Amino acid sequence: MQINKFFMTALCLGTSLAITQTKAEGSQPLKVCAAENEMPYSNKAGEGFENKLAELVGSALGRKVEYINWNDPRYYIRDTLDKGLCDVAIGVDSGDPRVLTTQPYFRSGYVFISRETDNLDLETGIAKCYARQNASHLYPAPRQK
Repeated sequence: MQINKFFMTALCLGTSLAITQTKAEGSQPLKVCAAENEMPYSNKAGEGFENKLAELVGSALGRKVEYINWNDPRYYIRDTLDKGLCDVAIGVDSGDPRVLTTQPYFRSGYVFISRETDNLDLETGIAKCYARQNASHLYPAPRQK
């Protein structure tokens, strides 16, 4: 009987602590790293599709979304997420070794666009760049004096 009272007391205390923790987390905003001007992905006005995704996640968690905006994509993981300024970064490359990622929610292909009048030979130019990168021993760096 004494063990049952102890067990029930521990169970009630544990449950009340878990509920308090859940309520405390729910009252904290979900801080989302977001680009301040990277449409159609994200902007300060919240018009991008990644802003909409953040709002859906916040709603599912019962948390208000707070945006931590960045303007330099080269360092935003280091300058925001790594420093603990935000809880979530949306729009990261899948498999990025610096973070834990989900399955991709969209795929995109990049293309090179130029004016026809520029007569750029992109296939030869790209092939030369690729060959140079992969055969760097054939193209030593210039010596510094």
